[in-house]
Amino acid sequence: MKFEVITNEIAIMALEPLVQALLAESRFAKAEYSRDKFLKIAKKAAADSARHGFLVAYQNESPVGFVYCGIGEPLIGTGLLVTNVHVLFVSKPVRSSLLGGKVANGLLNGILHWNKARNGEEVLIHLTSGIRPQDTHRFLKRRRFYVVGGSYANRDMDIGARAI
Repeated sequence: MKFEVITNEIAIMALEPLVQALLAESRFAKAEYSRDKFLKIAKKAAADSARHGFLVAYQNESPVGFVYCGIGEPLIGTGLLVTNVHVLFVSKPVRSSLLGGKVANGLLNGILHWNKARNGEEVLIHLTSGIRPQDTHRFLKRRRFYVVGGSYANRDMDIGARAI
């Protein structure tokens, strides 16, 4: 098992199958995958790796999980850096095995280290994929994270059709 921060566009684009798996499994599965959007994110992360990060878990040189995060000031505040995690994903085959916890913990440790290296004062994890939210909540709670807000979907417009 290897964990690595990747900072070049080619390495980020190599995550494309994993990104597609994330979309296919998520509440947004009805959306068409956009390579152009992913390429735009990859270019932004590669151009400014001090502010945008891809952390990847590899097993036998194959990516099995990744994080996409960014660090910046609060929307209407200054003098405080906060890391926002937009994606925390472990592939379904790995997530369902004993290795899943090791990958998730390694990625979370990587986020905390990445944040500290950039003088971040807080890490906020935004999980809107709808993939096993109760399990994710338990995992993060065990790692000393707590709920500070939430994302809400209107049941009358629920594109995810996932039981909560």
